[in-house]
Amino acid sequence: ILKFCEGTAELSAAFKAVASVVGKHLDDETQQAFNSDKEKITHWVEQSAIHMTLKKLIQFDKQRAQPPYISQALIDEVEDEVLQGWISCNRGAFLLVNMLETEKDVIATALSERLEDYRKLIQKQKNKGADLLDAKLSNFK
Repeated sequence: ILKFCEGTAELSAAFKAVASVVGKHLDDETQQAFNSDKEKITHWVEQSAIHMTLKKLIQFDKQRAQPPYISQALIDEVEDEVLQGWISCNRGAFLLVNMLETEKDVIATALSERLEDYRKLIQKQKNKGADLLDAKLSNFK
């Protein structure tokens, strides 16, 4: 439904609802439910199925002829502290890279502006996603 809906107020509301959930801290109970021997989850985007779903939704932005975009909803709704968490985890950083790769100037500009204050944090990270994010942001300007 989220892939094929076009330019409706309902779609915009749905994107905002998704973004408002994943853009907030994961409560302790949900963290415990997601944690396993293989994964220690502190942010929604670290859980493999949620990461894959968000990645696909972001990739659909590239195909959309017009807004609304899930990427814009994420840029608007993700709390600053959570955004820092995304930068510090590989999956989160890769989602930010996926947003830059939508080839939508409005998304790239908004994300670049949102991440401007976090460039030093991005550069300090030791994950592939953050390295690629830093390179993409450098090439964007």
